[in-house]
Amino acid sequence: MLNLSPAPTEPTWIDLMEGVRLQIRPRSIVHILVSREAAGKAYIEERDAGLLDEASDLRATTAMVIRYARAVIADWSGIGDTNGDPAPVTPENVDALMARWDAYERFDQLVFTPALNANAGQSVDAAA
Repeated sequence: MLNLSPAPTEPTWIDLMEGVRLQIRPRSIVHILVSREAAGKAYIEERDAGLLDEASDLRATTAMVIRYARAVIADWSGIGDTNGDPAPVTPENVDALMARWDAYERFDQLVFTPALNANAGQSVDAAA
């Protein structure tokens, strides 16, 4: 049976990794669709440039996860710039965070993949 329940309306804090917390906006269909569009665009650009290879799907998936991170990360703590000052949440800084394998992998496991699953209500809310 498909159980319908109210969608979360408030951001949720998750522990991404030791000393790093992310405030995640409530998931929405729009976030998923915008992310999927980023994957399609990456794939089409490679195809049009004649660059399709065995890693094209992986690059498209990576573009989708990073775009989702840009959409849902509202705030964070434990992330600093090169001077050690707190770094603001900007698209460039989210990209820099997602360029770290450990951060990307945890974000994918805790936030992105569960948002795609039918049991998305057990994802970010349970990780808080």
